[in-house]
Amino acid sequence: MLISELPYYEDPEIMDNSSNDSIQSVTRTSLTALVRRTIHNDREYPATVEQTLEDRVYAQVLAPVLRAMRSDHPGLEISSTLQITGMNLQKGDRVLVQRQDKKWAATTTLTEPLFEQKQLVLTTQQLIAEGAQETPPLIRRTAKRRFEKWFGIAANEATPWGLPGRLEEGNTRLSRSLLKWCARNAQLQSGAFEDSVRRALPRKEDWGNGPIYFVLFPVSDDKVRFSAVVLEKDEHQGLFDLWKTMIS
Repeated sequence: MLISELPYYEDPEIMDNSSNDSIQSVTRTSLTALVRRTIHNDREYPATVEQTLEDRVYAQVLAPVLRAMRSDHPGLEISSTLQITGMNLQKGDRVLVQRQDKKWAATTTLTEPLFEQKQLVLTTQQLIAEGAQETPPLIRRTAKRRFEKWFGIAANEATPWGLPGRLEEGNTRLSRSLLKWCARNAQLQSGAFEDSVRRALPRKEDWGNGPIYFVLFPVSDDKVRFSAVVLEKDEHQGLFDLWKTMIS
């Protein structure tokens, strides 16, 4: 795990954390998913050719891309390894695949930078939508109360509900000063906080190389355990600033 400071250079736009706005955000996300299923049946998805066997070619997609494919094609059994059709494909080729005539077909071969860009866009969209569904207002309030209990601080709606971090160039980055403050002030068994953070960090094998803005939020009252979700950059910025205010 690579731990470093998370500098921000732009003036933050602090989001309104009211329940109504959060509920509206989840509702918009649900409507977006419905529209996507309707109009994206011909969408192309980034995949990497993993194996070629005579006339059969197999490609691999990231987990968030797979979930987007399943959402766009409900009722169709889809796995992370796809048998695809295409001409002159080699192991390691980066392609876009599309559903055509009841098969997955490679439509385009991409350069590595363009592939990374397209994969990042789709992965981020999917993870942000999932994050909004997984962290409605009640979940976020509960996470705040857990932090307050662990750190022995008074209940306050300004308490951050998660630890902000970045996945960048395949490495996870968290604020060193924030982690030190948490480890020093957590009224927990020695090392429990840091170990739980490490176990919850996203991996590039699951989310790609980034850059992706994520947050780790506590999910259990019985033991220290975190889950990771992705946020929009401005909301991530606001959460980071709440921590800076609290630990300064």
